[in-house]
Amino acid sequence: MYYVGATFAGQIKFVRPTSPTTAIVSNIGLPMINKRRVFYPSQLPNINKRFVSYILNDSINGFSSNTPQNSYYQLRLLDLDNPSNDYLIEQQPSVYPGTIPMDVIVPRWIKGSHYLTYGYRDANNKVQAKEMNAYSPLSPAVPVTNDPSTKVDGYPVLNPTTNEQYFMSGINATDTAYFFKRNAFGSMFNQHEIVVPKTVNLQSPAFNQSHEPFFFNGQLYSTFQINNNGGNFFETTFNQPGEIWMTTVDSSRPTMWLLSEYDSTLNISEPEPYVGNKKVWVYYSAVKIDKTKPYLKRQFQLRRCETPLNNNISIVLDTPITNSFINLYPNPCSDYLKIDISSEPYDFEITIYNTVGGIITTLRNNNYLDTSNLSSGVYYVYVNFNNKLLKSRFIKLKY
Repeated sequence: MYYVGATFAGQIKFVRPTSPTTAIVSNIGLPMINKRRVFYPSQLPNINKRFVSYILNDSINGFSSNTPQNSYYQLRLLDLDNPSNDYLIEQQPSVYPGTIPMDVIVPRWIKGSHYLTYGYRDANNKVQAKEMNAYSPLSPAVPVTNDPSTKVDGYPVLNPTTNEQYFMSGINATDTAYFFKRNAFGSMFNQHEIVVPKTVNLQSPAFNQSHEPFFFNGQLYSTFQINNNGGNFFETTFNQPGEIWMTTVDSSRPTMWLLSEYDSTLNISEPEPYVGNKKVWVYYSAVKIDKTKPYLKRQFQLRRCETPLNNNISIVLDTPITNSFINLYPNPCSDYLKIDISSEPYDFEITIYNTVGGIITTLRNNNYLDTSNLSSGVYYVYVNFNNKLLKSRFIKLKY
């Protein structure tokens, strides 16, 4: 394990942790210039090779839509084992006050591989993804998405068991994300899933982004954020209330969970999953919305969400159950909810959870739920019978 970053003076540092609180820190032999940003080291298990990608600004450091002083930006690849090999991958001109494609789809490694994806603008003025091979840094990068939409904050992931690859990306700065899929490096990703969270808190949800994929019990999931539409990326992402969600990826029964508790006074962002041996949590950043203070001068909070994923509950997602499904109505509901189970079993138990995994109530051989005293929001229904578990969700509204 190692990290790469830079000081304010522009000295690149190589950090190898030796304990939770100590590390060996060494300098990387490149000129000290404070114009490098977005450092992303490779992760190549069982391979004694290390790279780091970064963006080099023309004149001053900073995000492309905030720095009119820069005329261009370069994506570069540094060979950490031989720092004299500092390769130019692509140079993109400033589009100030717009955002360059490499800041729309941030350069990210496909974890466990030597391939890197990043953003570029196609002939139709849409931001798409390219892929470059770190083992052949002088070979041109190749486009890997081509549908007629702008990708936002795309994140690639490789399933090491099946070798299937996914690219998870917000679409056109809306509350919608597309999940793309392919079977080989260098080939085009094809649209596979559409992910649209059904928020009940946000009046104008936008920017489905910050996808962080992870595996638990063999199933691929992703956490992500959405926020109220503030009119542009920075206002929406950093100055508006939002929600943290989790979704299945490539499941025969797509399922989404709202994880965070809503607070209209908090901006929330950057979900990060932590996968333990028996349970999964999602951490995220929160800060009081205060437009009188610069964002980076506010007091931030680190918060943690519970998830329904644990080894004590075997969630049935991909195993078909013949003639067995849940029908919830009315949904959304106000005063009551009827939970119909096809081929209703003789003995069953229904448990209702809130979005943070708390049990609201349990019903035994009773499929009528009084919802009149529930707060507005999203709730999850787990039906347990014959050692099987079906799940669904409903929305409670107060009319």
